[in-house]
Amino acid sequence: MIDSELKEQVNSLKKRIDKLEKKGKDIWDKTSILSSFLIPLSIFLAGYFLSEADRIATLESQKKEIKLAEIKSKVDQAQLVASFLEALVDTNSYKRKLAIKSILLALPEKGGEIVAEISASDPDETVKAFAKKSLIDSKTIKRTELIRNIFSSIKNIRISATELLMKEWTSDELLIPELLDFAMNRLGQEKENMNGIVNTILVLNRMDINNLNKNKVLVSKFINKVELLENRNQTQKYLQILKNKIHYT
Repeated sequence: MIDSELKEQVNSLKKRIDKLEKKGKDIWDKTSILSSFLIPLSIFLAGYFLSEADRIATLESQKKEIKLAEIKSKVDQAQLVASFLEALVDTNSYKRKLAIKSILLALPEKGGEIVAEISASDPDETVKAFAKKSLIDSKTIKRTELIRNIFSSIKNIRISATELLMKEWTSDELLIPELLDFAMNRLGQEKENMNGIVNTILVLNRMDINNLNKNKVLVSKFINKVELLENRNQTQKYLQILKNKIHYT
């Protein structure tokens, strides 16, 4: 915007000076015109740079706020974990089981790490079995939630779920069957679900190759269905990568 405004003012100035030269005006006339141009220009530039400085300061402030929010979140999580520790090591097995359920609900990720440790090392076999089952149940709920979210109508939710699946679920053996079952049921509503279909392909492209090969028949069926869609422009690039990975024919 500043470039166009400056060009406009400079062109205007040139025209006025050219007119003066044609009329044979002296240096004072030209100086007068230059002054009438430079004063508002300097005001304009000062305002512009102050505005830019304010914008940059606002962005920096927002970055600091986000960073502080992240730090606060980690502190809150640590405090929440600490509040469960006493119950998790209580001699009463019922209290330990209750704490296991609670921490998985409150902190699905960090809580999962703690419960995984309990499922392997608790001295009470019933608590170990309970922890293992609770962990599986929690993971099942989370898996289903993420799969549904990659088809969400809200962009930020779709992106967040897709990125999490590609980052942390690539070796999950139950993901591909559930993901493809959900996606296949939505291919009939192509227009409403195209973002989710593309996200499904992106997730499949990041899965461990052994995991993909175990589910090659399912993946191939999905590819066949996607290739029948009317609007294939968004999928072809990523679909070709998936075909190459499973040696699709």
